[in-house]
Amino acid sequence: MTPAELESRVSRWLDRLPEPEAPSSLVPRVMAGIERMANRSWYQRPWRSWPMVLRAAGAAAFAALFWLSVQGLAWIDGTGVSALMGTAHAVWRLVIEPSAVYLVASAAVMGAVCALYCAAISRVLLERSPE
Repeated sequence: MTPAELESRVSRWLDRLPEPEAPSSLVPRVMAGIERMANRSWYQRPWRSWPMVLRAAGAAAFAALFWLSVQGLAWIDGTGVSALMGTAHAVWRLVIEPSAVYLVASAAVMGAVCALYCAAISRVLLERSPE
């Protein structure tokens, strides 16, 4: 039997099967879910469906918090920032920089191995022969 004959035979068998029917409880459950979603409080709904006044208040509160955080960063004196940068520089020089070459090389090798595995799996699953 050729693949085309097998496909047509299976297609005929599948065409003879009855259409699946949904359970009788499906429609009431879906309608109850829609009703629950419609009766949620305004704060439980997506932000874009909030009343315009509340959206504007929320946006103003976010802008105020952002402005305060930027101002808070500006108030940090120079000694705190320079100490933090000195610590970050020391960690970079002592820990990250010596191992960076090995980390990049191992990531490249792992990427190449993953690519080879993907190629092999696609050949096996799709039954392709090497060209």
